Amino acid sequence: MRMPRSGAREPAGFDAFVSYSHRPDQALAEALRRGLHQLARPWYRLRALRVFQDVASMSANPALWPAIEQALARSRHLVLLASPEAAASKWVRKEIEYWRADKPVDTLLLAVTRGDCFWDEEAGDFDWARSDAVPRALEGAFTHEPFVVDLRGLEGPEQLSLRDAGFAVAVAQLAARFRDVDVDTVFGEDRAQQRKRVRVIWATVVVLALLAVTASVAAVVANRNANTAEERLKDVSSRQLAAQALELKSGSMDTALLLAAQAWRTSPTPAARNGLLSVVQEAEQGLDWYPRLPTGVAAPFSLDTLALSHDGRWMFAARCPCGDLSAGSVAETREGRLFVWSTEHKERPARVLDPHDDTGYLETLLPGADGRFVLSLSGSGQIRLWDTRTRAIRDLAPAHESAWVTSVADGRYFAAVPEPGRIVFLDALTGRRTAEVRGDLLRVSGYALRGQVLAGTDARGRLVMWDVRTGRAVGAGPSLGAGPSLGAGPSLGAGPEEIPAVAVSGDGRRLAVVVGADRARAVVLDARDASVVATVRPKGGGALAQVALRPDGEEVALVDEQGRLTTTAVPGGAGHLGLRVALAAGAEVIRLVYSPSGRLLSVTTSDGSDQGTLKYVVASSDGTARAVLRTRWGQFAAGEKVILGWRDNRVEVGDLTTGLPLRVEPNAVSAVVPSPDSRLVAIAEFDRVRLWDLTDTAKPPIDLPGVPESVHGLAFTGDGARLVGVGATGRAVVWDVGRALRHHLRAELPIDPNRMTAYDVSGDGRNVVTVTLADGVQVRDLTTGRVRRTVRVPFVTRQPYGVTVSADGGHALLRGADGDGESTALIRMSDGRRLRDLPGSVGFSGDGTRVISLVARPDGTRTATAYDTARAAGPARSAFAVRGFSHGDTVSFTLDRTGERLAVTDAVGRTVVHEVDTGRRVMLCEKQMGPSAGGSRGIAFAPRGTTVAVSSQDAATRLLAPGDDGGCRVLATVPGSGHTVLFSPDGSLLFTEGDMRLRDARTLEVVGEPLFDDASPLTADVFFSGTGQLMKVSYDGTLRGLELRPAELTRRACALAGRDLTREEWTRFGVLGAYRAGCGTGG
Repeated sequence: MRMPRSGAREPAGFDAFVSYSHRPDQALAEALRRGLHQLARPWYRLRALRVFQDVASMSANPALWPAIEQALARSRHLVLLASPEAAASKWVRKEIEYWRADKPVDTLLLAVTRGDCFWDEEAGDFDWARSDAVPRALEGAFTHEPFVVDLRGLEGPEQLSLRDAGFAVAVAQLAARFRDVDVDTVFGEDRAQQRKRVRVIWATVVVLALLAVTASVAAVVANRNANTAEERLKDVSSRQLAAQALELKSGSMDTALLLAAQAWRTSPTPAARNGLLSVVQEAEQGLDWYPRLPTGVAAPFSLDTLALSHDGRWMFAARCPCGDLSAGSVAETREGRLFVWSTEHKERPARVLDPHDDTGYLETLLPGADGRFVLSLSGSGQIRLWDTRTRAIRDLAPAHESAWVTSVADGRYFAAVPEPGRIVFLDALTGRRTAEVRGDLLRVSGYALRGQVLAGTDARGRLVMWDVRTGRAVGAGPSLGAGPSLGAGPSLGAGPEEIPAVAVSGDGRRLAVVVGADRARAVVLDARDASVVATVRPKGGGALAQVALRPDGEEVALVDEQGRLTTTAVPGGAGHLGLRVALAAGAEVIRLVYSPSGRLLSVTTSDGSDQGTLKYVVASSDGTARAVLRTRWGQFAAGEKVILGWRDNRVEVGDLTTGLPLRVEPNAVSAVVPSPDSRLVAIAEFDRVRLWDLTDTAKPPIDLPGVPESVHGLAFTGDGARLVGVGATGRAVVWDVGRALRHHLRAELPIDPNRMTAYDVSGDGRNVVTVTLADGVQVRDLTTGRVRRTVRVPFVTRQPYGVTVSADGGHALLRGADGDGESTALIRMSDGRRLRDLPGSVGFSGDGTRVISLVARPDGTRTATAYDTARAAGPARSAFAVRGFSHGDTVSFTLDRTGERLAVTDAVGRTVVHEVDTGRRVMLCEKQMGPSAGGSRGIAFAPRGTTVAVSSQDAATRLLAPGDDGGCRVLATVPGSGHTVLFSPDGSLLFTEGDMRLRDARTLEVVGEPLFDDASPLTADVFFSGTGQLMKVSYDGTLRGLELRPAELTRRACALAGRDLTREEWTRFGVLGAYRAGCGTGG
């Protein structure tokens, strides 16, 4: 055995051993160790305290438990990071058992990271039924309630840093226990050590500077001038790029996003931040992504035909001959290409399938169920099957002007009529031909019967039901004559007779067809076997123009050539209704449609012109008129509250509850598409796309951002969550419908309008705290709506009307009224304990570590009393008279971030600032203008320094600072008052509610557009979250939030653009330096 060398030192001990569950809490444990090392560290030492954490402190050691045991033996305190995972950990249990056996229990400290920890006073132990974060190894360990630090909700590098107030307080609480001092002493020592470090650093710098100045003064001056010139050049370039971004956002949003991001990277000027916030804020009001074209595809060209796969995973578009290109261009001769995008891989450019011929543009695209195969019909009548996986392209037959295609069973099968009298059925998943038959298909809206059956005629002119899987005729109905045809559809023979109308019930069970040479009757057929269910005739006996089946197939509607409308029950039943629709000279009935419920009928008449086209909506039961529109195409929408109609230059909506038409008169409509649930309609015009909520037509349509020069095609995904547009310059764009409608909505607060509810949103915007008499105090997750915990506060019998939660979430102020009047209670959120009742106006410091009570005396004087929040049950930290006011009420007051200074304004506009610890007045501003807001919102301290912003009644905000002899200086006056003035947590931005604007706090330049546009509801509260987001609570209980951090805005700009600036754009827009992919997408 090797003996230790003489004089070898024993390993040094640890101030604390951190016991935790590795999987959820390793990052927090490492951050806690770093914080204890750094807080109050003397400048000449490596760390303030020595803390053992196994991952950081233990080298590779095969004897794991002996090494841990040795570390426990050398530690003075055990810090348990309590969580449900730690409670279940066998290693944590062994460490606790060792500690209880060999160490005093009062050296074991608890810090809860997740879960709950409750103490049962009667049992003298933890409440094990509710304490899922505490290991059972601690059962009976404590005789009184132990010291607990609350670390819940702290995560991410920004919160797990001493720069975060909540984390810093938690670290200080532990450090104070290790040193046997109070928390203020720890923070005081930390500030003292920081000052010492600064003095040492400056002393070193001065010495080095003096030694170097004689040798390098000329070089320093030259280098400084060069650096200054370079910085000025970057500033100028940054401002130019930002200005170009603002100019381009209306027509080329992706380029605007990239220029705004590059402006901030070039130099973080106020103009760059303005451009970045303005462009990203507008883009995020609906823009999802820009599908990209592959490198080398000749552009510009226009995309027109658009289709989406049934599962929403694939987008398909084809070129449009819109006449926007010069003759003979590369794109002009390549109209038959198919562009395919994957919605699951947004970073990938389009896959282009090129037939390398000139068969004409693709006017119809039918994707199969999984998007692999696409059936197309070109303008010349060419039918093609495209395999998007292998790029194989197959022609089904030579082009024919009468060719026609359709799909059934949600894209599971295709059916094609390549020429009159011939039908081809295909499997849309394999691309294989399942059958080919002689016959035709009826081209009718709602053609699919029972999912996999199509209505048509056989070679003998009989009505049949074709099974698309086998090509077999499921059943044969009556003969339709020697040679009938369907309008302009495929010829069924040589005779002159026609079938003027066909209809299918909504459930696909029945089919109605007008038959006979005199068109005097209609037959209703069973889709299973084409057997006749009923034969119906119009009331009055005229020739029929159109037929319709109620969605359930139990009623048929007929309209004759004179405009007389009849409805009849099926089967059998006498005709009733007998309404006559007015027909102008030369007009005819061209459409007859039931509403989805069957309660309404839409009758469209036309004389061939737009002005001569009318759409009547009547009740199917009694013929009561509901609306009249001048549109050919239409659809019932919004639960049949409205009918939507459109034509080339107008979109018209008829209100079916009042009968009043509502019109939108756009410049020129290029596309109109209702959402799958008919609650929304998207309207493409020359230079914009608008989204209209048809459930509330009083609200104007929403303009969607990022619209290309013009949009020719629109389509909703099957779930209605996305809207896709294609158009000029070969551009495609995808919008997030929910985001467009929400207007930055983050959550809806759980506020019951039927009972008094006080609420406050947590500083991070993740939770809402509500107070009601019935439920007490509840903390609810705003993302999931789940109640995270309920704090029972038995003493709250008063009517609650206000609650304010401290920044760290550890305490709350409850304001309420009872028989004794109004008062404010300070409670501890961990257990609901009331620490103190506070009179007068009450508020927390910015970091929540202090609370102050401001009381107006009968003689007009005011007294301020300050408490350390965590020890508010004890004596006050300080109490002093607020001097400088002779009369009038206090209007606004606030503490600075750490609670070291108090600012107060009165009704006539005086502002006074006191040091809280000493009560010394450090600033007095004589009358300016009376504040415009009460409480703590009308006045704010800048996070750094002594600057105070005061919102005034003259619609201005003044920035004040201490002046000579205790007076004050007005640093600046900016427009924008209102009830709230705020500084961002980092002090870089100033928010004024009057104009809903942000400004650079240093230059006072405007940053971004007015926030939270007019579509969002009235404001109840505005605040900055701890991460720097601006949050708005509205009176309708909605919470909205705007991201303001430049790094995050830059990331979002890149994500929304989906690409990088090209080398050509880099040169054209004058970006400084060599080309580089700033977004990392490689262009």
